[in-house]
Amino acid sequence: MKTTHKLLTAVVILTAALQLNAAKKRAVETDEPKFELFNRDEDIHVAVKLGHTGREISRQKLKKNNKLFLPDSVRPLDTNEKITVYIYTGDQKTPDYIYEIDAPGKNKYLMWQSKSLLPQKASGPLGFLYLTNTSHSGYSLKNNVKAEQLVKK
Repeated sequence: MKTTHKLLTAVVILTAALQLNAAKKRAVETDEPKFELFNRDEDIHVAVKLGHTGREISRQKLKKNNKLFLPDSVRPLDTNEKITVYIYTGDQKTPDYIYEIDAPGKNKYLMWQSKSLLPQKASGPLGFLYLTNTSHSGYSLKNNVKAEQLVKK
């Protein structure tokens, strides 16, 4: 009898956890920022410009293992916009790396790692198995930019 009770309790807890996760995922999908840059390397400075105007929409320091989102004024990002990402590893006068991203309709969930800008890969507790298929903030990577769409200048 005790074993049955424990089993039923475990099933109820698991069901509740799965429902909570599904609700959280739905909430996240409705408010996706469309742009995230996760820094896995040393501290850097990052500037982001929109392609149609060349207007700088973000410039900030990004510490190792932290994320950069665009300001609320441009969120969610129009995914049809071409964007340019400038990475500064030293002084902020001349960028050390420049990447143009022209990927209409694609989310831009990116990662700075080993001095390269890359699309984010699955993360989280089961990310190494690619079971979660979500960004570092839990956003879906199904419609993410591809590596060949990140053009180094």
